[in-house]
Amino acid sequence: MKISILQENLSKAALSISKIVSSKPQLPILSNILIKAEKGKIVFLATDLSISMGLTVGGKIEEDGEVSVPAKEFTALISQLPAGKIDLFSEKDSLSIKSGSFKARLVGLSGGEFPRVDPPSGKGLEIKAGDLSLLLRRTLFVTAKDDSRPILTGIKLTGPEKGEVKAMATDGYRLSVVTVPAGGSIDAAAVIPAKFLSEADKFSGDAGIGLSINKSGEAGVAGEDGWLSGRTLAGEFPPAEKIIPEEFELEISVNRSDLERAVKIAVIFARSAANIIKWEIKSGKLKVSANSPQVGENETVLDVEGKGEGEIAFNGRYLLDYLGSTDEESVNFDMINSLKPGVFKAKNYLHVIMPVRVQK
Repeated sequence: MKISILQENLSKAALSISKIVSSKPQLPILSNILIKAEKGKIVFLATDLSISMGLTVGGKIEEDGEVSVPAKEFTALISQLPAGKIDLFSEKDSLSIKSGSFKARLVGLSGGEFPRVDPPSGKGLEIKAGDLSLLLRRTLFVTAKDDSRPILTGIKLTGPEKGEVKAMATDGYRLSVVTVPAGGSIDAAAVIPAKFLSEADKFSGDAGIGLSINKSGEAGVAGEDGWLSGRTLAGEFPPAEKIIPEEFELEISVNRSDLERAVKIAVIFARSAANIIKWEIKSGKLKVSANSPQVGENETVLDVEGKGEGEIAFNGRYLLDYLGSTDEESVNFDMINSLKPGVFKAKNYLHVIMPVRVQK
């Protein structure tokens, strides 16, 4: 293989493709990216066996070929080179890099050892770029971050029905349900890994993405300069909607900016006290408070509109996560009592947080 690529394009591609590479790969070859030149195209490939990515990079091809090189070292090296043309030459299982007066050689592995990865085929769900970004903004932060229950590391998609797709995510302590406009179709509800959807968002461009999901449980996204493929998560997503109460004893609305400021202040006092923040709603006022023996105590009183009185306590970090996911002027909050889930409502967006039980 003998190719030339501008440093800016090469660095951008290397940075993007390296995000797919696992930090703890099952096989040594999975620490590498595959660089391939054939049929007039320069393609970068990476996989962790659950998610695969292919990127097409503009450049000049003098000789076809392929080689796989360590993703971490290759990306770090290319990012340090000056702007301009970079020449890449494959020599058996190594890659020589030349830029101006600089030259280096990276020890790699044969391209034949790299797992076979193919671009997705077919069409399915169609979501516009802005709608996908909104969906992810309101669900990604809720997905589980560990693999103890793999199904919770994904986002469940159902529909579209009446021109909308529903997304649901939960980590067992909170729940987000979002609907956004969508076209196309998927055969049935599917749970898509959060990592896959996060990367898919970067392929959306201005027009949006087409997310294909086949009967074998494979999901795919294709853009102008690349593609992404992966497997949906096996297992049954918990019936999280069953925890949403149908009737409430308290229904209020409060200014979002004021509430976010009050919670941020309370978090300062709650950090050494299990991050617990207390709410007390009474006589048209919401008192947000926190205290700890090591730091002290605080309270902020806000005006609210609505009906009902009550007390409830939440994890302050969960509150800030929710408040950062919405830009509505007012927050609508409903509850039954201190032991039942608190429900936050906005247009096409419902968020539930389980309360913290505290002793009076």
